[in-house]
Amino acid sequence: MATAPAGYYGPISGAPAGPPNSIWMSSDGGTSWARQSVPPGVECTQGACGKELYTYPLEWISCLGSGLCRAGGGYFGGCGACGYVYAVVTVTRPGAPWTMLTCPEPRLPCFRSIDPSAHGAPFAPDAGDCPTSARCYGLRSTSPFDPGNGVNWSADGGELWLTGEPSGAGSLRTAIACPAARICYTAGNQGTITRTVNGTAFAADGRPAPHDLYGITCAAAAICYAVGDNGTIVARR
Repeated sequence: MATAPAGYYGPISGAPAGPPNSIWMSSDGGTSWARQSVPPGVECTQGACGKELYTYPLEWISCLGSGLCRAGGGYFGGCGACGYVYAVVTVTRPGAPWTMLTCPEPRLPCFRSIDPSAHGAPFAPDAGDCPTSARCYGLRSTSPFDPGNGVNWSADGGELWLTGEPSGAGSLRTAIACPAARICYTAGNQGTITRTVNGTAFAADGRPAPHDLYGITCAAAAICYAVGDNGTIVARR
């Protein structure tokens, strides 16, 4: 499932809105795919949201060899009818129904966000990676109220998120990969890549490309690939 570009913006009030969500699984190396069962919707938060359930976008997915997976995403619905739709869903084994991690009872005020910029609202990153069952990292790149160059992290598997760790770059962060519990890389605009080896202190890891980067993956702690504009592919090894 590809990470979405730029972000989703759509009406919040009225009929359920937002792009469709889906998760697909292959058990034969990608020859065939089957759609998975996911929770249908969540309530938006803040502003003129109403009580309807809204379809949330899924923009990232991260799985461990144990079968534990987390996926998430969200969008801002604009103002006057301000509202956010965020969700993180999880599954513990292949083929099982996905459940809502951040909001098990969608019609209750169940989000216990400790993100001070969210004012108690739900939160899920726009790009994320969970290298262990408890540790997740994410980027918030589509909110108009956020600079988009910080790193969020969760210590409880993606339910609650802390905000504001500097990413080591001044430009927008669009992708993150974490090959170990405390080792992560972010990629973003202006061809910049940053790295942490302790889970908190990110620093520039060179500027390997002149074009914006949109995706990054790591085969090992020090072997990574990033892709971006104009067919750019760069490697760290």
